[in-house]
Amino acid sequence: MRILFAHNDSVSAQAVTSELRRSAMAVDFAHRSDEAERLSICNDYDVVIIDQDLPTIGGYELCRSVAGRQVPPHIMLLTANRVEDRVRGLCSGADDCLSKPFASVELVARIRALSRRRRTAAPLILRHQGIALDQARREVRVHERLVKLTPKEFAVLRLLMEAKGQPVPHEDLLADIWDTHMNSRTNTVRTTVSRLRRKLGCPEVICVDNGKGYRLGQRTAPTSVEPRIEDRRRRSEPVPPRAAQDAPASAERPRPQP
Repeated sequence: MRILFAHNDSVSAQAVTSELRRSAMAVDFAHRSDEAERLSICNDYDVVIIDQDLPTIGGYELCRSVAGRQVPPHIMLLTANRVEDRVRGLCSGADDCLSKPFASVELVARIRALSRRRRTAAPLILRHQGIALDQARREVRVHERLVKLTPKEFAVLRLLMEAKGQPVPHEDLLADIWDTHMNSRTNTVRTTVSRLRRKLGCPEVICVDNGKGYRLGQRTAPTSVEPRIEDRRRRSEPVPPRAAQDAPASAERPRPQP
């Protein structure tokens, strides 16, 4: 999820930005309203957060300008918890208003609620090959077994499951889950996908699609070592010593009479 955060105080905004990033949200920060407007034109965002007291044109005018272009939903941050301020913010085009000071966890919850409203076509529970991702509870289960994922791992899996087998480019994962300051040559995505494969218990569930990006593949059930060894014995092929030790002793077949 990619967020545009426009706030007049870069120091206090830093703590909020860190909390959003810990929640697997890519955040672009703007200190001025003209900078925020430029970013909203150049990039695609899931939610825009606008502070009421932005320099230059101000938060209300920015909100009105952004809403006029039919961009994603946005939250207005208000200086005081007054009815007239909330009404003015909503009339300016804001989808939600939050008074300062606020708890970062509440802002995260409001962002996710707005994002769910925008994705009305997407079900709350995504499923693929025995994997169930519950977006409301933020849980992932593999054949009913609960799998604990980090926020970044959860976000990567959600994007892949929403793509329904289509490749998701490396750059899109960086832009949606991390932010624009992340080096495009970083191995962060590859490392996250590698951990995700291990936790899901099947490397084939996430495939690299010929340099186009990552996509969901077919999950294969683990096979027993015994049939593979018996098949080798029938073909008179050598069996690796360690595999032979791990396999249970097979019934002795009668030898042909001379």
